[in-house]
Amino acid sequence: MFVVKSLMEGLLDIGYNVCTDNFFTSAPLADYLFQRKTTLVGTIRPASKSIVPAMKLTKPLHSSTFYRSGSKLAVTYQGKPHKNVTLISTMHSSPVIINNEKKKPEIIHFYNSNKVGVDCIDRMLRLYSCKSPSR
Repeated sequence: MFVVKSLMEGLLDIGYNVCTDNFFTSAPLADYLFQRKTTLVGTIRPASKSIVPAMKLTKPLHSSTFYRSGSKLAVTYQGKPHKNVTLISTMHSSPVIINNEKKKPEIIHFYNSNKVGVDCIDRMLRLYSCKSPSR
């Protein structure tokens, strides 16, 4: 939460959207950013305290379950037989599913189209290590 607050310090209260991966996303962060007129869309780790036990259950393939708490809309999507993905959004207000063969929610489409920066940072962290050589 500290990292996102620090990076967004001069950009809050303008109306931007933040896309985060599961390392940074949390329900308290979503509430804080929403109060500061900034929306958040991000994946949540399965072991997060923000996830209720019902979100961890395996469901039928290509099915979505939506949960709402205040300004936050969470979706659990079963994309693979034994793996589901959970996203949280303060940008999306209603549960919309795009009708194609995989029936992905709109939140996932939005996240996938805007997570380029997150993927770029992950790639750079793997390439450029900050560890100093030692013997």
